Amino acid sequence: MAFLSGCPRVDHLDRAPTPEDLHRVYLRTVEDTDTVFDTLLSILRQPALGQYVRHVKLDRAVAYPLEPPGLKTTREISEEDRKLLEGAILQAGFEGKQHDMMMNIVTHRPRESSFHDTKRKIDLIHLTQALTALMISVAPKLESFAFPVISGGFDSPEECYLMLQAFLERANANPTEIPYLQNLRDVSCLSNKDPILSDKRFYENYDFAEQMKLVGNLPAVETIRVDAIEDRHESIELEPRSTNFKKVYIQNSNYSSRSLAEIIKSCKRLQEFKYSIGGRASVDGSHAMFIEQHLLDGLLYHTNTLQKLEVDVDDEFFDERPAYWDTEDEHSVKDPYEDASNEGRPMSLRDFTAMTHLRIGIKLLMALARASMSKGGLEEPSFSLIDILPPNLEYLCILGYTVGTNSKHDVQISFLMEHRDRLPFLKEIAGVDVHIPNATSVED
Repeated sequence: MAFLSGCPRVDHLDRAPTPEDLHRVYLRTVEDTDTVFDTLLSILRQPALGQYVRHVKLDRAVAYPLEPPGLKTTREISEEDRKLLEGAILQAGFEGKQHDMMMNIVTHRPRESSFHDTKRKIDLIHLTQALTALMISVAPKLESFAFPVISGGFDSPEECYLMLQAFLERANANPTEIPYLQNLRDVSCLSNKDPILSDKRFYENYDFAEQMKLVGNLPAVETIRVDAIEDRHESIELEPRSTNFKKVYIQNSNYSSRSLAEIIKSCKRLQEFKYSIGGRASVDGSHAMFIEQHLLDGLLYHTNTLQKLEVDVDDEFFDERPAYWDTEDEHSVKDPYEDASNEGRPMSLRDFTAMTHLRIGIKLLMALARASMSKGGLEEPSFSLIDILPPNLEYLCILGYTVGTNSKHDVQISFLMEHRDRLPFLKEIAGVDVHIPNATSVED
């Protein structure tokens, strides 16, 4: 899915926007807010137009020290339109102080000032949040939503003056009691960086878990994606099986295996998971710790549902590492089967009966195979790669493998190719005859 760089401007309120005008709504600049405000009024006058809004993108992050809204420049609005706005704000769930705050925000424009003035930018944050919430509330067939971090910390939901945050938290807490956000399937998490001042060489420190919490309980949501982030010195807090996401894509990023495991566990029925490093550097030059047992333990929550797995981390993955890396963290990931007996308990890649697609680096693949066969001792477990691969696998892509580089790898891959008929559904093995490089992070 791709968003247009802008959306058609509704220049005259006496001309109803066409379905093409409404298909994608984009909010970032003052001009965008004028356009969307006009479009919102058109929909409030003709509610049937709201069904044509399918994609909303808000590209205005909470990136400045925030304060309650204080917009000063009044819009010219007729009394009839003012009543329509009041009704829409109530329909969107805003009451009391938040209702008055919403009404004040949408009936004003950002103050006029210099381009880099912080007050004007704060005005724009409040206005884009308010308009986004209202546009979503009048778009019953909305399919996708892209947004950066839009949340702040407040003592109570009633004290929240970030209107989109309040709107989404309320909707996510009571998803069956609202007429909107019932068809939202695809969520994209955008960068919070200032596009002019930010340094695109580096990963962005990003709380992906908070983004998941904002929309993860909505009934139709399936996919969440993000790019170029890291979890610098922070831990993930997500309840197991607490979100409805079926597909999670974290690309070109620098997240630890522990954080990824928490994200994976938070999904009720995970079907696809993609994670890759690369393309940027960490500000402090570090690499996130990646331990294969974390990943495996998280994935074991989804042995009956996971169909596609892609993990590209080998360039920063240490398969030969100090033992204390593992022993220090051995209790960090809760075992989903800790109350069950060992008999019939999923422990291996072989137990992923729904998996048909696997794209993975050679080092991590071998490490997962060893972890699958490990009895918890210090001895290297004996295994045959082909015997621990998912039984219904149709496609296997091995990244970073070159014949002659590692004799242990050569033995396993040779045996796999010779006995691939043991996997009757396997149609293609890529990365053996032709080397496929791993993703790599860049150096500062």
